[in-house]
Amino acid sequence: MSNLNDSAFPIPLNPGSSYQGHGPADGFSKRERACIDLRIPESGDVELDALIEKARRQEFAAKVLCDSKGDQGLLSHYALSVADALIAEIDRTDG
Repeated sequence: MSNLNDSAFPIPLNPGSSYQGHGPADGFSKRERACIDLRIPESGDVELDALIEKARRQEFAAKVLCDSKGDQGLLSHYALSVADALIAEIDRTDG
């Protein structure tokens, strides 16, 4: 894909201004938007990648909890452990 750093959804501050889609309110780049949607923390922005990683962990843990029955307190620790292990394995095989 070309122009990965171009704005995915340009929103100029003031239509008709000199920004014309290239100003500080351009929104996310194509790369950032894809990383958010796909839960891949490779946007190049440290803070955004940390948020993506957090969302990814919570999503995996929630899926484990939804499929489990029993003490929710104990299961929540288990779910986070499973989520961490899954993310580590995904990162290991992608790296």
